[in-house]
Amino acid sequence: MRAMSEYFATCPRGAEQLLAAELARLGVDDPQPTRGGVAFSSTAADVAYRVCLYSALHQRLLLILGRFQARTPDELYAGVQQVDWSEHLAVDGTLRIDAKLRDTELGKPHFAALRAKDAIVDQFRARFDQRPSIRMRSPDLRIDLFVHRQSVQLATDLTGVWKAETPSGAVGDGIDAALVLGVLKQWPADVVIAGAAHVDVIAQAAMRASAAAPGLLKHDFGFAGWLGHVPARWQRLCDEARQAQHAAPDEQHPRIHVYEPDLKRLGRARRHAKALGLEAWVQWHDQGAWKMKPPAASGVLLVCPSRDDSAQQAAVEHAARSRFEGWQVVHRSESGETQGRAWRGKAQQVLKVSRGKRYMQVQLFDLSTHTRPLAASPAPRQPVAETLAEPTVEPAPDLINRLGKNHKHLRRWALREGVDCYRLYDADLPEYAAAVDLYHGDALWAVIQEYAAPAKLPDAVAAERLQQVVDGVRRVLDLPPQRVVVKTRQRQRGQAQYEKLGRDGDFHVVQEGGLKLLVNFTDYLDTGLFLDHRSVRAELGRQAPDRHVLNLFAYTGVATLHMVAGGAKSSTTVDMSRTYLSWAKRNLLLNGLHGNQHQFVQADCLHWLAEQAKDPASKRYGLIFMDPPTFSRSKRMQDTLDIQRDHVSLIRQAVTLLRPGGELFFSNNFRRFKLDEAALSDLVIRDITAATLPEDFKRRPRIHYCYRIQRA
Repeated sequence: MRAMSEYFATCPRGAEQLLAAELARLGVDDPQPTRGGVAFSSTAADVAYRVCLYSALHQRLLLILGRFQARTPDELYAGVQQVDWSEHLAVDGTLRIDAKLRDTELGKPHFAALRAKDAIVDQFRARFDQRPSIRMRSPDLRIDLFVHRQSVQLATDLTGVWKAETPSGAVGDGIDAALVLGVLKQWPADVVIAGAAHVDVIAQAAMRASAAAPGLLKHDFGFAGWLGHVPARWQRLCDEARQAQHAAPDEQHPRIHVYEPDLKRLGRARRHAKALGLEAWVQWHDQGAWKMKPPAASGVLLVCPSRDDSAQQAAVEHAARSRFEGWQVVHRSESGETQGRAWRGKAQQVLKVSRGKRYMQVQLFDLSTHTRPLAASPAPRQPVAETLAEPTVEPAPDLINRLGKNHKHLRRWALREGVDCYRLYDADLPEYAAAVDLYHGDALWAVIQEYAAPAKLPDAVAAERLQQVVDGVRRVLDLPPQRVVVKTRQRQRGQAQYEKLGRDGDFHVVQEGGLKLLVNFTDYLDTGLFLDHRSVRAELGRQAPDRHVLNLFAYTGVATLHMVAGGAKSSTTVDMSRTYLSWAKRNLLLNGLHGNQHQFVQADCLHWLAEQAKDPASKRYGLIFMDPPTFSRSKRMQDTLDIQRDHVSLIRQAVTLLRPGGELFFSNNFRRFKLDEAALSDLVIRDITAATLPEDFKRRPRIHYCYRIQRA
């Protein structure tokens, strides 16, 4: 039996699920979407060829050659030599090494690449008294060296290069255009494209219409010089793809229609299609959008406006409303470009992707609903938001302006930092006392938490202001009412506790730091993810490798998840709630993390911590995270907890459970908290509150306090 090979197909961030579905259609077993791509394994000899030939959504296909741990350049050299390079490269062949390093002490990427190159050529010299040479352009073997902390991965890129040099010049890799079309579940018979500015979209549409395999339009494949390449097998698959391609347009496979009044743009698009052998599949119209006519009763209208296309966009929207009822619209936009007004708020599907600093959004609309009343939204779950189908109060311009400015700034930051869930607004305007959190999962959700209104404020005024927040969020974010959840939260006073609200069990998957998490918008006042601790959890993950870790007052175990994913040897998660412990287990399982080394303890944390601190034989930990509530009293608790009163004893008990050199991360959300430094003067304490305050919470610097504590 052929040995199992591991692969990783990369794609723009946000397109992982689409790529996984495409790979599954190509016969890949169990593709696993992860941040920035899809991982899969296969024993099939031609699986890599099929992906290279038929996949339109992957950017690169990496064949994993080896993985190992390396802390020093010498360990990197030794690890690279563990791979038998004679299985992949001829002794007189050529190679190129591209290195990418993150959070490592191996120096600069160029130095790491040189050290890896030395290991490879020294192996060849020792065995054959010859060595391969370096070639930066079109080498026989392209090697990717990726190092994250101490983990090293070696891979070779099998992908080909688009035949992009045309009379119109190079036009890119076609991935953006493939994503535009990827939102369609099946290819329609009739397609109209408004505008010819994006020649890649026209080319990809023509490829779909003709059933042309994308790989037939590529060359210089990475596997061409790889010793595992079987030319006869590749040639057979290419011949099959050419036979399956439609020879010419006909009634069942009609041409696509492109409308473009700018003759220069139109000529450039035609030359590009001709260079790719696709011109016969396009009907060119040197007319503007106002002349567009649907060739059939149903189909797809592709709208890809540019920054200077506002007039053309208005004509497209008018034509769509008046002539294209029954059609679907795929609308593509980038940061700063028009979003399309005619179909605002009626998106059936939204795809958001980022490529470096670029941000693209693709929306799918159904024009059959434009001239008919929308179906009534289902009644909202109680006690979820008081959401309304249409605004019923006067808009608040200042609030809308603030929400818009925050969204513009934070969206760019979130895309740059890879953050999927963040706080958009936190009572920035005092009269609108609410927090707005955004969750990007299967769709965009907004959770609005209303703070308790002042006692002197009439209830009618408070209700009107809350509705203005709801309407403002829907207006700025283009959200339907069922994805705006409103909750009323009073600040904790005295013995106030938050109770469970419902029993819907409606969980959604979001991501943080490349990890999958379960959140619930309807059953609890909190969603299962404290957004302000995002930076704290990331730091815990960085400190966790090879340590036994403890998470006290663990809630849904997201901190445990980060520490385990970061390389913890074992974990103990303690919380009084069976529901939250079950949630924590599900979070770990969702990421493929399980085993007897990960323990979940249902207990009163105050009592459990006191008992463990008294017992000299109890387990000791290299890293402890403790994030107690401000105040807590439950029927199952033996005592009450007041964090200002009790923090000294909590910290001292936790410190007794530390191994030599271990650290306690202590955090709480009491806004008036004061650490009793005098009572803890024998400990080494660093206040890391400012360093752990995320960008989206800088408007509220007292959202939490956080300290790193060690024995002196």
